Amino acid sequence: MNKRVAFPAAEPDAAQAQPPAAAAPAVRGAEARPAPLPFAETEGEGAPALCLPAGTEGEPALPARGGKRETAPGGRRGPLFRSAKDVAAVGVMTALLIAAQYALSPVAGVEIVTPLLLCFCCAFGPLRGALTAIAFSLLRCLLNGFALNVVALYLVYFPLFAVAFGFLGRAAAGLSLARRTVAVTVCAVLFTACFTLLDDVLTPWILGFSARTAQVYFLASLPVLGVQCACAAVTVPLLYPPLSAALRAAAKL
Repeated sequence: MNKRVAFPAAEPDAAQAQPPAAAAPAVRGAEARPAPLPFAETEGEGAPALCLPAGTEGEPALPARGGKRETAPGGRRGPLFRSAKDVAAVGVMTALLIAAQYALSPVAGVEIVTPLLLCFCCAFGPLRGALTAIAFSLLRCLLNGFALNVVALYLVYFPLFAVAFGFLGRAAAGLSLARRTVAVTVCAVLFTACFTLLDDVLTPWILGFSARTAQVYFLASLPVLGVQCACAAVTVPLLYPPLSAALRAAAKL
């Protein structure tokens, strides 16, 4: 006689045994999964590195990895003016250059614009120096009239002068005061000669001088060139040490 063996009934799956729960209505204040943070990036087992947009208070503008800030390629440069002090320095120096030029304008070839501007450029750098040179050039032409040859001469010469002495001030920062004074004096004399020679080229070209008139204009400028170079050779070594020290101290405030 065959025996019937009763096998225990298979237990239903836990997932099948329980009916699907109805979706709970959204309740204000209920716990919800937080939205992903912007620009989050996880490294290994560490916490995500947060990068907030630039300008967010209290947070770096770039991802902080391992506690160190990184510089992204193509990052923005610092501002041209760090504070209102820089704006005031450019304005005061522009006014001082205009006043110095007007005070000595009756004497041909004698000027102190060269030592004043070069000391400022050495202390404040090429960018702020070039901005001061452009402001001085435009203001001078505004006061004396916009002659095309003079506008071209000033807007070509003085910004180049400012950039050159701005970089020279950085390059000669490690030298002694005596060597710096000699270096800036030699460069000032060369730039002063270039000012007159550049005028001898631009003025005949812009005003359409004939060859004979251009030659006469060049010869007439040579005595003024000599006086200007001698003036730079005297005023720069006299004014550079005190002015550079004062302006460098002002730039560090």
